[in-house]
Amino acid sequence: MSIRLLMGRQERQGETKHQRIYHEIAQQIKKGREHLFLVVPEQYPLGAERALMAETGLPGLMQVDVLSLERLADRIFTEAGGAVRAVVDEHGQQMLLAKSIIASRDALEVYKRSAGRPGFLQDMTAFINELKENDIDCGGLEAVAAQSGGHSLLSRKLQDIHTIFKNYEDALGQERLDGADRSVLLCEKIEKVSLLQDAMIWLDGFYTFSARD
Repeated sequence: MSIRLLMGRQERQGETKHQRIYHEIAQQIKKGREHLFLVVPEQYPLGAERALMAETGLPGLMQVDVLSLERLADRIFTEAGGAVRAVVDEHGQQMLLAKSIIASRDALEVYKRSAGRPGFLQDMTAFINELKENDIDCGGLEAVAAQSGGHSLLSRKLQDIHTIFKNYEDALGQERLDGADRSVLLCEKIEKVSLLQDAMIWLDGFYTFSARD
């Protein structure tokens, strides 16, 4: 499998990156190639389908799937047996984290008073999601805290976050997954499905990816 990156605002002869991708897909369709995927951000699949058809003049897109990473994950889970554990949505995650913050409060040093202020739950949700998206688990965070100077302010902050993080993971238990955990399970399933075997995949419209993406 090879990876090719298209970077810059325009390609040769004034062709944009989007147009070049659309034309490459059209060429593969005309050759009769199957297992073609155009992966775009969550809000763009319908717009990308219309743009692809308009740019290439193709009457239909029977040989190419235009979908988001989330929808592609659903297709993989469907073939590979799916995520057997329930996946909590954003609201459910915040409920579990709120419970975890309350359970952790007496053990907190730096964030004891902040834990009750408006916005702390949202900040902690975003931070824990970022940790998990970059493949940092409770053990990894605890190790970083230990390396940060024992009783330094940074170390104590990280220990507080580790306490909340640990309680949150305990609240998830073995029966539930959040979005980041689902990504890990997805990586384990990809090689087991025929959906992506001999596939050609274009990713378009993304500005950043997390380590797990």
